[in-house]
Amino acid sequence: GGGRGDDVYVTDSVSFPPELQHLAAERLLYLQPLYLASSHASSFPKNTKSATKSVRRRREEAREGTGLASEHGTLLGALNKPYKFTPQMFDVWCRLLRELPQAKLVVIQYKHYWEAPDNLRREAAQRGIDPRRVVAAGEGNQSFFLELGAGMDLFLDTSAPLSNGHTTVADMLWAGVPVVTLPGPSKPSRVAASIALASRCAALLARTLDDYSALAAAALR
Repeated sequence: GGGRGDDVYVTDSVSFPPELQHLAAERLLYLQPLYLASSHASSFPKNTKSATKSVRRRREEAREGTGLASEHGTLLGALNKPYKFTPQMFDVWCRLLRELPQAKLVVIQYKHYWEAPDNLRREAAQRGIDPRRVVAAGEGNQSFFLELGAGMDLFLDTSAPLSNGHTTVADMLWAGVPVVTLPGPSKPSRVAASIALASRCAALLARTLDDYSALAAAALR
């Protein structure tokens, strides 16, 4: 929303800090602690993680159900749409792959961005990473996406200057996957931080790209 002639713009204090409300053309309505509403429990009850299963078993089942059963080791999910990827953030992801030799980066081969996985493999090779460590998962419906996310060891969020994950981050947290995110200066690059804070999952909330890298590496040790 915003910039469309609306009278009221619904947000929260992390996504749109009150001290910046003078920059908005609309009257801001703050919905605390989080403006972004989700209803995963009612919409996708089959994806609810069973309390009787270990995290490892749940992850194994998710990989089997999404075509990743043959991918062993640590899976880092960069599941946002690739237009949000930046060279700077991809540098950080490749740094993690160098630090974690058994890890692989999982991206989605979205039908509207079908060439992205091959482009990312080429970029990884230029950074000294075996391109086979960039794994492309198929695109599916929302239930499939939640299952795909549940197979990840860590979700790697995107950041400024474009956007981070919004519903995607909510999906990952619902699937029980830790999310590392770096809030930026704009509202689209701060929503994931708002979701993480509201979900009491702020331990992986980075302040800089170096901090992002360190938090991600520490979370996987």
